[in-house]
Amino acid sequence: MGTSLRKVEKITPKGNIKVNGIMFNKNGSERNGDVWSKCYLHEATPEAIKSFQDEITIKKAIKLMRETKTITLEQANKIIELLDHPTEKGGDK
Repeated sequence: MGTSLRKVEKITPKGNIKVNGIMFNKNGSERNGDVWSKCYLHEATPEAIKSFQDEITIKKAIKLMRETKTITLEQANKIIELLDHPTEKGGDK
C-alpha cells in the first residue's frame, strides 16, 4: 500500500478495519502481514494529514536531489546555504 491516504472500506463487528482490501486490527496494525513490511493505519486528523503531506514533500525533494546530475554554481550555493544553516531557515539542526 505504501505511504498514502485511503478510505476505510468496512469496520467489522469486532472492530477490525478493512482498507484497500487489507484487514487491520482495532489498533491499526495489519493482520496477517509480512513482519518486514507491515502497514499501519493512522487516523486522518488535520494534523496527521499535514504531517503526511509534509513528509511527501520532503521525500520528493530528496528524490529530486538524488536524481539531479548537473546543477549550476548558483543552485549549489543556495542548497548549501539552506542545508548548512537549517535552524535559521526553519529546519531541524
